[in-house]
Amino acid sequence: MFEWSGIMPAAFQYPRKGCGTIQTLILLLIVIATVAVAETRLRIPSAILLMLTGVILALIPGLPAVELAPELVLLLVLPPIVYSSARGDELAGVSVSVCG
Repeated sequence: MFEWSGIMPAAFQYPRKGCGTIQTLILLLIVIATVAVAETRLRIPSAILLMLTGVILALIPGLPAVELAPELVLLLVLPPIVYSSARGDELAGVSVSVCG
């Protein structure tokens, strides 16, 4: 079987039985940074690339499962998504449709 010991630093190697939380977070941050670079080069919206990356990562056998508490998602994940979505919308169209 192929060994990663000569290619990747020890911090990024997965142990055979599970993986540490810090290692998983570092790996996910590297994946997100790679997707951000690919977004600028491919000119595809980041939401689509992140969704496709998530589906691909979910289908890879052997990767550790990442579980988040619902409170964590509501407090840390949802507000930046709503904010970035609101910044991209035009408010002029909203005021016209509300005011008649």
